[in-house]
Amino acid sequence: MLAPGDSPIDAQGYNDTIDDHEGHNTIVADGADSANIAVAAQNGTLVVAYSATDRVAVVDGVAADMGFQLAGATYSTSELIGAFSDAPVDGLDSFGNLQRLGGRNNDSLTVSTGHATVSGGHGDDSIGIFSSGARR
Repeated sequence: MLAPGDSPIDAQGYNDTIDDHEGHNTIVADGADSANIAVAAQNGTLVVAYSATDRVAVVDGVAADMGFQLAGATYSTSELIGAFSDAPVDGLDSFGNLQRLGGRNNDSLTVSTGHATVSGGHGDDSIGIFSSGARR
């Protein structure tokens, strides 16, 4: 369980870093305010701001099978990105397949690799799939 102000900021600018590839886990941020939640990604690492000053990094979190409990609601990874990310994010699943997840805005998502997964998120999205192996 995470709480605003409970951890110092590390050299990468995060309060906490989670690197867990086992099972379906849920990250709980007690006291998170939906007005301060923001989501972004950096090289497949999901970065979740759950207060004005607190951020958690989830290594390979873009393609992780995780749950998030924030501000009284529960989200899957794709739901969290769809609700709180300003831009689409990319990550690779455990098999090396592309996961392209849209954010809360009107996104244009295209894939041309096999076995890719695409999720539009919120907004009025345009999805282009140029491979017979992609799933949507």
